[in-house]
Amino acid sequence: MEMFDPCREMFPGDKNRAGTQRYSMDQMRGLFHACREPGQEKDSLYRYFKTEQEGPCPTHIHVMCNGHIFKMTVFDLEGQVLTPPEIHRQLVFIKESCSQRGQGIGALTADDRVSYAQAFDHLVSLDSCNRSHIEIIKTSIMGLILDDGSPKSYTESCLHGVAGPTPHNRWFDKTFSAIVTSNGVVCYNCDVSIRNYIKNKEQ
Repeated sequence: MEMFDPCREMFPGDKNRAGTQRYSMDQMRGLFHACREPGQEKDSLYRYFKTEQEGPCPTHIHVMCNGHIFKMTVFDLEGQVLTPPEIHRQLVFIKESCSQRGQGIGALTADDRVSYAQAFDHLVSLDSCNRSHIEIIKTSIMGLILDDGSPKSYTESCLHGVAGPTPHNRWFDKTFSAIVTSNGVVCYNCDVSIRNYIKNKEQ
């Protein structure tokens, strides 16, 4: 989270060694606060990141644990990142609340896109709360996944990052999720649609 604050500041653009080409960090807008949403004909990508000059953006992450999904605020009212003990206390509470397996709605995001789009439309049509909960995931800075499993090699870590023991503890539409396993291994799951030219919807 410490790298998030500098991301929202404006810095002079770097150039190549010859000074003829300016580098762009615009893809950072697709790393945080971004999420894909399924469509019957095509998906859409939503990006909620803003620089400090552009205005405020959401200050929460979503945490997935044993099929449950939580909203966790990681900034205080003054806009400062919470201290490690404050974040740890929230994560302990989440972990202790998930002894029973949740509904595992995230597994829907692992289906083929057409089937998933149909299931998604049905899900949001059932209750407006479902749409609100999905918006929390879409607008979150990133996903944090507390996972079972103890990968012991680089290959096992890569496989775990894809789906882990089961896909119920993933939200594959989120552009960036950090996965922490039982033995402390950290791996990542990323949706790269930001680089695949699908339609962007700025918020």
